[in-house]
Amino acid sequence: MFKMPMYDTIRLFNTILNLYYNEELTQSKIAKRLGLSTAKVNRLLQQARELGYVNITIRTPFQHLFDLETRLKSVFGIQEAIVIQSMADNGSSTLNALGAAAADFFLERLRDGDVVAITPGTTIQAFVQAINTTRSYNKVEVAPMLGAIQGQIESDMNYLATNMGERMGAKAYQLHAPAFVENREQRDALQSMAQVKNILDIARHANIALLGVGTV
Repeated sequence: MFKMPMYDTIRLFNTILNLYYNEELTQSKIAKRLGLSTAKVNRLLQQARELGYVNITIRTPFQHLFDLETRLKSVFGIQEAIVIQSMADNGSSTLNALGAAAADFFLERLRDGDVVAITPGTTIQAFVQAINTTRSYNKVEVAPMLGAIQGQIESDMNYLATNMGERMGAKAYQLHAPAFVENREQRDALQSMAQVKNILDIARHANIALLGVGTV
């Protein structure tokens, strides 16, 4: 019977791949079953990947979101991206889910000594309200990045900073100055005040900045 070139080798590849990926045997168990060394099994698995014999397809329930995260990281050159499922018929639910995802991501990476600069907005408000931790971050500082904007609660920088500090047990600062003034002279006068200057300096040297991007 005609035997294709390398048929035995490819057959061995197929046997090892099935045992490893489908039957989920360890490399040592595969080696024992086939009478090979563990090192050879490891080498053949590596060669199979290099030859393109292995095609791993990941299909989790939210795979389209994870694929989009990967594309965002590639296009914009960022280290992390989180995409949540949009709830088209309920904007507040989507906003709350976004805030919860951002809060979880933030708390997982927050460390003692971090300084957080915060800006206003509905997304940031949802983020602050979603912060829920039993740990006290008493070595973390939170400072407003902007002055106060008259309006609703999501634009009250001092409230957001204070609320965030209380939820985390962190030290929160308040900036008693308006976000907008009429001219450069008023701006310079405010920035020359020690209390305003000190808070802005803290925010300017923060290693974490929390910003919303507005309506997209």
